[in-house]
Amino acid sequence: MNRSVTFQVQKLFLITLVLKVGSSFLGWLFQLQWSLGFAVPLAIMMTYILTGYFHRAPGVSDEKFADSCYYLGFIFTITSIIFSLFDLPNIGTKIQEIAVRFGAAMVSTVLGLGVRVYLVSFKKDIGDAIRDAEDAVLDTTRKFTEQLAIVLEKLGHFESQVDEQGNCTVLS
Repeated sequence: MNRSVTFQVQKLFLITLVLKVGSSFLGWLFQLQWSLGFAVPLAIMMTYILTGYFHRAPGVSDEKFADSCYYLGFIFTITSIIFSLFDLPNIGTKIQEIAVRFGAAMVSTVLGLGVRVYLVSFKKDIGDAIRDAEDAVLDTTRKFTEQLAIVLEKLGHFESQVDEQGNCTVLS
């Protein structure tokens, strides 16, 4: 990863959260669900994911960053649901706006969860590393045992040749 410019993930998270919630609020206030309620918050989240992935401070592990992406998506889901609840009394006339907010909420959650699964679930954990080490030790032990058997066989053959040559020398 290119870390020439790094960001503190905690501050980046807070800025992203404020921007996403602010955008959702403005989308609800001005009835601009597709732009301020859907596209802008998801663009903000994608910016957070890409910036954090490529430019986060070295002390932040993949697990911590992945969790922050998941939580950001989940918090946005809750925020979208809250703004949808404000329009619940007018559900008959505002069902499309409510549906857009729920759609944005679900996409945001799936995006955050997808990042978490990608960064954490496919990474080797301590159990995987121990199993790999055990397998390597067993494989090396087996190879070592085979090599010892070959060496022992050659040593026996060499001993036979020495005895044979010794007998020939004594008899001559």
